[in-house]
Amino acid sequence: MEYIKQQNLNPVQDKLLTPNSIENADFFRNIWDVVECGIMVLDVLDNGAEYRFAAFNPAFQRMSVMPTETLLGKTLKETLPDTVVKPYRVKYIECVRTGKTVSFEEQFWVDGKQSWWQLDVAPLRDENSQVHQLVIKVKDITTHKAEIEERQVIQQALQGNEEYLRNQEQFLRSIYDGAQNPFIVVDVLENGEYHYAGWNKAAEAITGIKRQEIRGKTFEDIFGAIEAAKLRKHYDKCVQLGQTKSFEDFFLHDGQTFWLLTQLHPLFDNDGRIYRIVATCIDISERKRVEEALRISEARFRGLVENANDIIFEYSADGKFTYVSPRIVDIFGHQVSELIGKQTSSNVHPEDVVKITALSKYVVETGKKQEGIEFRIQHQDGRYIWVTCSVSPVLDSLGNITAMQGILRDIHEKKAAEESLQQKAQDLEQALQQLQRTQAQLVQSEKMSSLGQLVAGVAHEINNPVSFIYSNLEPAKSYINDLLHLVYLYQKYHPNPASTITEEINAIDLEFIKIDLPKLLTSMKMGADRIKQIVLSLRNFSRMDEAEYKEVNIHEGIDSTLVILEHRIKATINRPAINITKQYGNLPLVECYAGQLNQVFMNIIGNALDALEERDLKRPLADIEILPSYINITTENNNKYINIKITDNGSGIPPSVQKRLFDPFFTTKPIGKGTGMGLSISYQIITEKHHGDLQCISSPEQGTTFIIKIPIKQG
Repeated sequence: MEYIKQQNLNPVQDKLLTPNSIENADFFRNIWDVVECGIMVLDVLDNGAEYRFAAFNPAFQRMSVMPTETLLGKTLKETLPDTVVKPYRVKYIECVRTGKTVSFEEQFWVDGKQSWWQLDVAPLRDENSQVHQLVIKVKDITTHKAEIEERQVIQQALQGNEEYLRNQEQFLRSIYDGAQNPFIVVDVLENGEYHYAGWNKAAEAITGIKRQEIRGKTFEDIFGAIEAAKLRKHYDKCVQLGQTKSFEDFFLHDGQTFWLLTQLHPLFDNDGRIYRIVATCIDISERKRVEEALRISEARFRGLVENANDIIFEYSADGKFTYVSPRIVDIFGHQVSELIGKQTSSNVHPEDVVKITALSKYVVETGKKQEGIEFRIQHQDGRYIWVTCSVSPVLDSLGNITAMQGILRDIHEKKAAEESLQQKAQDLEQALQQLQRTQAQLVQSEKMSSLGQLVAGVAHEINNPVSFIYSNLEPAKSYINDLLHLVYLYQKYHPNPASTITEEINAIDLEFIKIDLPKLLTSMKMGADRIKQIVLSLRNFSRMDEAEYKEVNIHEGIDSTLVILEHRIKATINRPAINITKQYGNLPLVECYAGQLNQVFMNIIGNALDALEERDLKRPLADIEILPSYINITTENNNKYINIKITDNGSGIPPSVQKRLFDPFFTTKPIGKGTGMGLSISYQIITEKHHGDLQCISSPEQGTTFIIKIPIKQG
């Protein structure tokens, strides 16, 4: 319990709650306010070395000889002399040391009058089981002590001291007349009748009837037949049992209703017969008003709870329901009686049980309210309904959690709406992605179709002059050989030509021409062969607008792609050539769109070259020579499918990028270097056009492998 500062409502009162509902708080606040005994709370300081006044209830404030507002928040040492505090401090230390309630009585004098208090000192422990506060119940036993003294005097009087007896009678009468509570004396006649012998001034004040008016009269004479019948029943019971009898009853006086708690005390003569009954009464009208207000409040709150749209519940510390509002029947079809005593998780969806466990654990460990937890509860018909839950702890007077209270709200319609919106959003997202893919594919297809036509036209135009050159190389070589042979014959048979001829021979370096001219023709033939190979590759690669599947040699498509990319593969001034290794399997002709597959090969191999070039730019030439870049292309026949693996030893692709690798418009390249459509279109070509599969396997710094899997036969 924290340090308590007295405000409009003392915080101690807020902690005096039972495991019942929160509406009982008003009841216990009233107890704090109306209880007759005084209650004082002390903070324990320095393990019991000092104590500080923390709180006082109204009864103690009335009892205290010092104004309590001057004590609140101060220590014993600051407010009272050591001679006064010492006996109390000893008892407080004993309570802290033993952890048990310590009771004692103290006598003191106020304004020359003797007073007696009985004090019960009880320890309060914190969460570490340390005594951190003392709750002290203080009861004024001055009257009790006086009664003891009175009995002692009576005993002495009975021993024969008539003078003492007279004095004691006067003393008893002074108590009798001066008591604040009513005293009523009734004689019990031998015939069973009851006659009033008298009552004190307090009884006169409540009834409005003087004592002289009631002597010798019956119940009927004073209160009438109806009230007399009720009184007679209680007095008869007291006589029958021969012991004290208590009862509560009310009566009207001056337009007001008075409630009295009456105790009937039988007095016996020497023969053991009850000859007189002394009734002591306590005015409990205020208590009854509090109880009635509490009853009305409880009824009002119960009505609110039971008619609320939400489900109100309470469960014990061991997780079992102790209360569930009737709304449970309407929402889940379960009867309240089915749930009382059952675990709170009994009807929770198995996947959500962990939420319930965590919810209770949080509230128990923190002592704080937890709200907004969503989970599913099973309806009686088997379906599950979404609810949102809020749970608060119920604390006892020591701050310990004794129960949990909460509210369940049906949110299945909200959840259904959220799921519908989410599904619509997903559908819209998918439609948008499909639209983007279709748009990109149309644009790309149009580009590739136009490019194919352009490439085919260029290849055709190049092929004609190349064919002319290539077809004339052999005749030219033959003519040149003939001319060189003729020169040889001239030199052999005319070794001394004219000076003009000799000068010209030296000027043109005839000997070099004789050696270099055949080499020149050979180089021209190699160039023409290369041009023919490029033209063939362009023709193969340009088949973009094919409308039907054709049986194709996959290896030719790969080779054509490599020919077109030759300028990126060969060595440059910054790096050596990229090694290309081909491990071709024995593949049959494959039904496919050759041009589209060539586009896939171009995209994947082109990306591999990009990755290798980017990595090599960051590596010293010596490192590149030790670990050169390479691309390995493997094909294999896998029954009804063929597999094409394209592997590079580049830097690899991070997992976060791999997840979006085939998304339209996704690219990691700088602006202007890529559209983000290459792999997306490649994925569509393989999966949708060829009913195959395209996978990427990569690890950082371990390279990347793309696996293309397509069926040998379509359909």
